[in-house]
Amino acid sequence: MLSSSAIEPGGSGKIKTSMMTAGKAGRVMKSIAVRSNDPQRPQVNLIIEVYIEAAQNAGAGKKSP
Repeated sequence: MLSSSAIEPGGSGKIKTSMMTAGKAGRVMKSIAVRSNDPQRPQVNLIIEVYIEAAQNAGAGKKSP
């Protein structure tokens, strides 16, 4: 989601995103394609890289039926 639908040349904005991390561990990379009407760069790919620590004692404290 962009902070504004129109950004002036030379301006800036914010992009809000989220990543589903359930069941993932270690290095995870995702990309986001940002499209614009800029004839020189109509698309920019943003790479998001995170490191997710493995869950310790996953399921600990849960009772089996």
